[in-house]
Amino acid sequence: DPTAYLHALRRHWVIATGLGLLVAILVGPAAWFVYGPRYSANALLRIAAEEQTLVFQTAENTAQTEFDIYKGTQRQRVKSRFVLTAALRKPEVSKLECIRRQEDPIAWLAEELSVGFPGKAEIMEVSLAGDNPQEVATLVGAVVGAYVEEVVNAEQNQRRHRLDELDRVYADKETEVRTKRTDFKKLAEQLGTGDSVALSLKQQNALQELASYRSELMAVQFRLLRAKGELEAGRASLEGTDDYEISEIELDSYAQADPVTRRLQAELFFRRSDAAYTAAATVVGTKSPYVERHRRDIQLVEDQYNAMGEELREKIQRKRQLDIQNNLRELEIQVDILTTQEAQLEDDVDLKRKEAEKYGGSSIDVEMMRSEIEHLNQVLTGIANERERLKVELRSTSRITVIQEAEPPETTDRTARLPLATLAVLMGMALPACCIAWWDTRAQRINSATDVSKGLGLPVIGAMPVIPTQAIRQLGSPSTRHINWHTRLTESADGIAARLLRKAQLEQTRVVLITSPMGGEGKTTLATQIAMSLARSEHSAVLVDFDLRRPAFDEIFGLPLKPGVSEFLRGENDVAEVVQRTATNDLSVVTAGRWDRQALTALAGGAAGALFEKLREEFDFVLVDASPVLPVADTRFVSQHVDAVLFSVLRDVSQAPKISAACEILKGFGVRNMEAVMTGPSESGRYKDLGYEPRLPA
Repeated sequence: DPTAYLHALRRHWVIATGLGLLVAILVGPAAWFVYGPRYSANALLRIAAEEQTLVFQTAENTAQTEFDIYKGTQRQRVKSRFVLTAALRKPEVSKLECIRRQEDPIAWLAEELSVGFPGKAEIMEVSLAGDNPQEVATLVGAVVGAYVEEVVNAEQNQRRHRLDELDRVYADKETEVRTKRTDFKKLAEQLGTGDSVALSLKQQNALQELASYRSELMAVQFRLLRAKGELEAGRASLEGTDDYEISEIELDSYAQADPVTRRLQAELFFRRSDAAYTAAATVVGTKSPYVERHRRDIQLVEDQYNAMGEELREKIQRKRQLDIQNNLRELEIQVDILTTQEAQLEDDVDLKRKEAEKYGGSSIDVEMMRSEIEHLNQVLTGIANERERLKVELRSTSRITVIQEAEPPETTDRTARLPLATLAVLMGMALPACCIAWWDTRAQRINSATDVSKGLGLPVIGAMPVIPTQAIRQLGSPSTRHINWHTRLTESADGIAARLLRKAQLEQTRVVLITSPMGGEGKTTLATQIAMSLARSEHSAVLVDFDLRRPAFDEIFGLPLKPGVSEFLRGENDVAEVVQRTATNDLSVVTAGRWDRQALTALAGGAAGALFEKLREEFDFVLVDASPVLPVADTRFVSQHVDAVLFSVLRDVSQAPKISAACEILKGFGVRNMEAVMTGPSESGRYKDLGYEPRLPA
């Protein structure tokens, strides 16, 4: 916390101021006389804000950086290692005494050399201070000369080298353009044209022809497929003609077409008619020779007709086979023709496809080659223009020019002597203060109530003012000043007592141990003021002095030292004998008594618990002023028998690590209810931190 250093200076400002003045008195004159006379040599260079041009703007000019960045770059270049090395390499510089004295001349020169831009102008000043005017002038001149040679002239050489590079690139690009044009000419001769539009039209015609051939090929393939199917079906039909049954209808149809068969059918019809007529004319039951003859004639004609039917069946079978064979021969001829057409069309389609692809790919190649040639021509034109501009601009003046050479100074430079002495005085005054503040903050002293409540997590229930010793002795004086002090003291104690009364109502907290991590932190004064405040509020209170090694209540209240706590612990006196009344109503005191090892042994054995139980029965509050927690173990034994522990924290004296250590020790002995009271200066701001500010009488 930075405020801790301010509090440290507040506590020790007298000694810090005294030591600071003493050190300043010693180091200020020493710095003035030790620095001695100094000579400063200067050289001036002009750095133009923009690149100097004769006519044209080259690529280097158009890509300039901001002027501030350019100036900063040149400043670093002046102090760069390669420039300083080149300067120190010169014979007139390497012999200088100031250089020969240095272990690392480059590092020394980089540190001592000053490069700046006075007034933010276009002027760069290179200066060096030393005790020998001739040497500093020589060094500055060598550095400026090395800078001009290594940086300024190098930039001009780079421009010439850039022109050479442009010439080489121009020649390469020119050769590349010629090669591309030759390739383009050859491709145009192969295609018959170099126009991409004409090539595109040729490609479209080729694609249309390709589509027509493909359509015709698909039609031929379809007819070929159908013919092959019919051929297979005919062959299958030819193989099955022997098993084919000829129906009566088909047979009658062929019989009607055959004259012999028709004649036999007619004769058979007439004979059957005659037989039927004869049979009708013959008496039933008689035999007629005509009937028998008609039957034989009918049978003879039927046999002839049946024989003719078989012959017709064979004729139909042979005719069917012959028709199928003729159809198969026609289909085979058709398949052969279609197969030949398919092969021819496939060749035509492949040819047209290659032709379309050739025109399509060639048109793209022609267009790409033409674009490449145009692009190369543009690049070639740009390179040529830049070459011509750069040839002209090589004659322009440099952006950096030397306008004043370094000369040996004739007078001493005192501009740095006074600031150095002033800085030494300020450092001399600040160093003791910083050391004292650092030393004090290591103790981590308490500076405010916030350090206790937020820093340590220990609740602060009130604040007590620090009253000067002279004011304490005259608190009963009728003067307004002493009445104000008395009012501050009593109202602060009353506020803490009110808090204890409230805790007693809510938590039955009646036995309160008041202690501190170390001695001299105001615990006895705090215990006395709280007890007197409780007595003023008509609550009986008893003060128990458990600081057995350093008793105080006997002197404060003018009471005998014994019998007291030590005598009760040893069993020599009971409670009634050790409690002593005071001049303040409702306030009693138990002094420490004569301490010895036997009393400490009884305290460690828990004898204090019996004392507190009996005092709790007779008084409303028992306030125990115990010894410091860290130096001795007495308070640790006593803390086991109390209701709460109240730490007295003295501003600028108490230390946070010790308070924290004391809290941890008491927690180890079972204490959980711990609070603190802040004792500090009597400014009203201390009370405002706690949300309370007493009103003082006029």
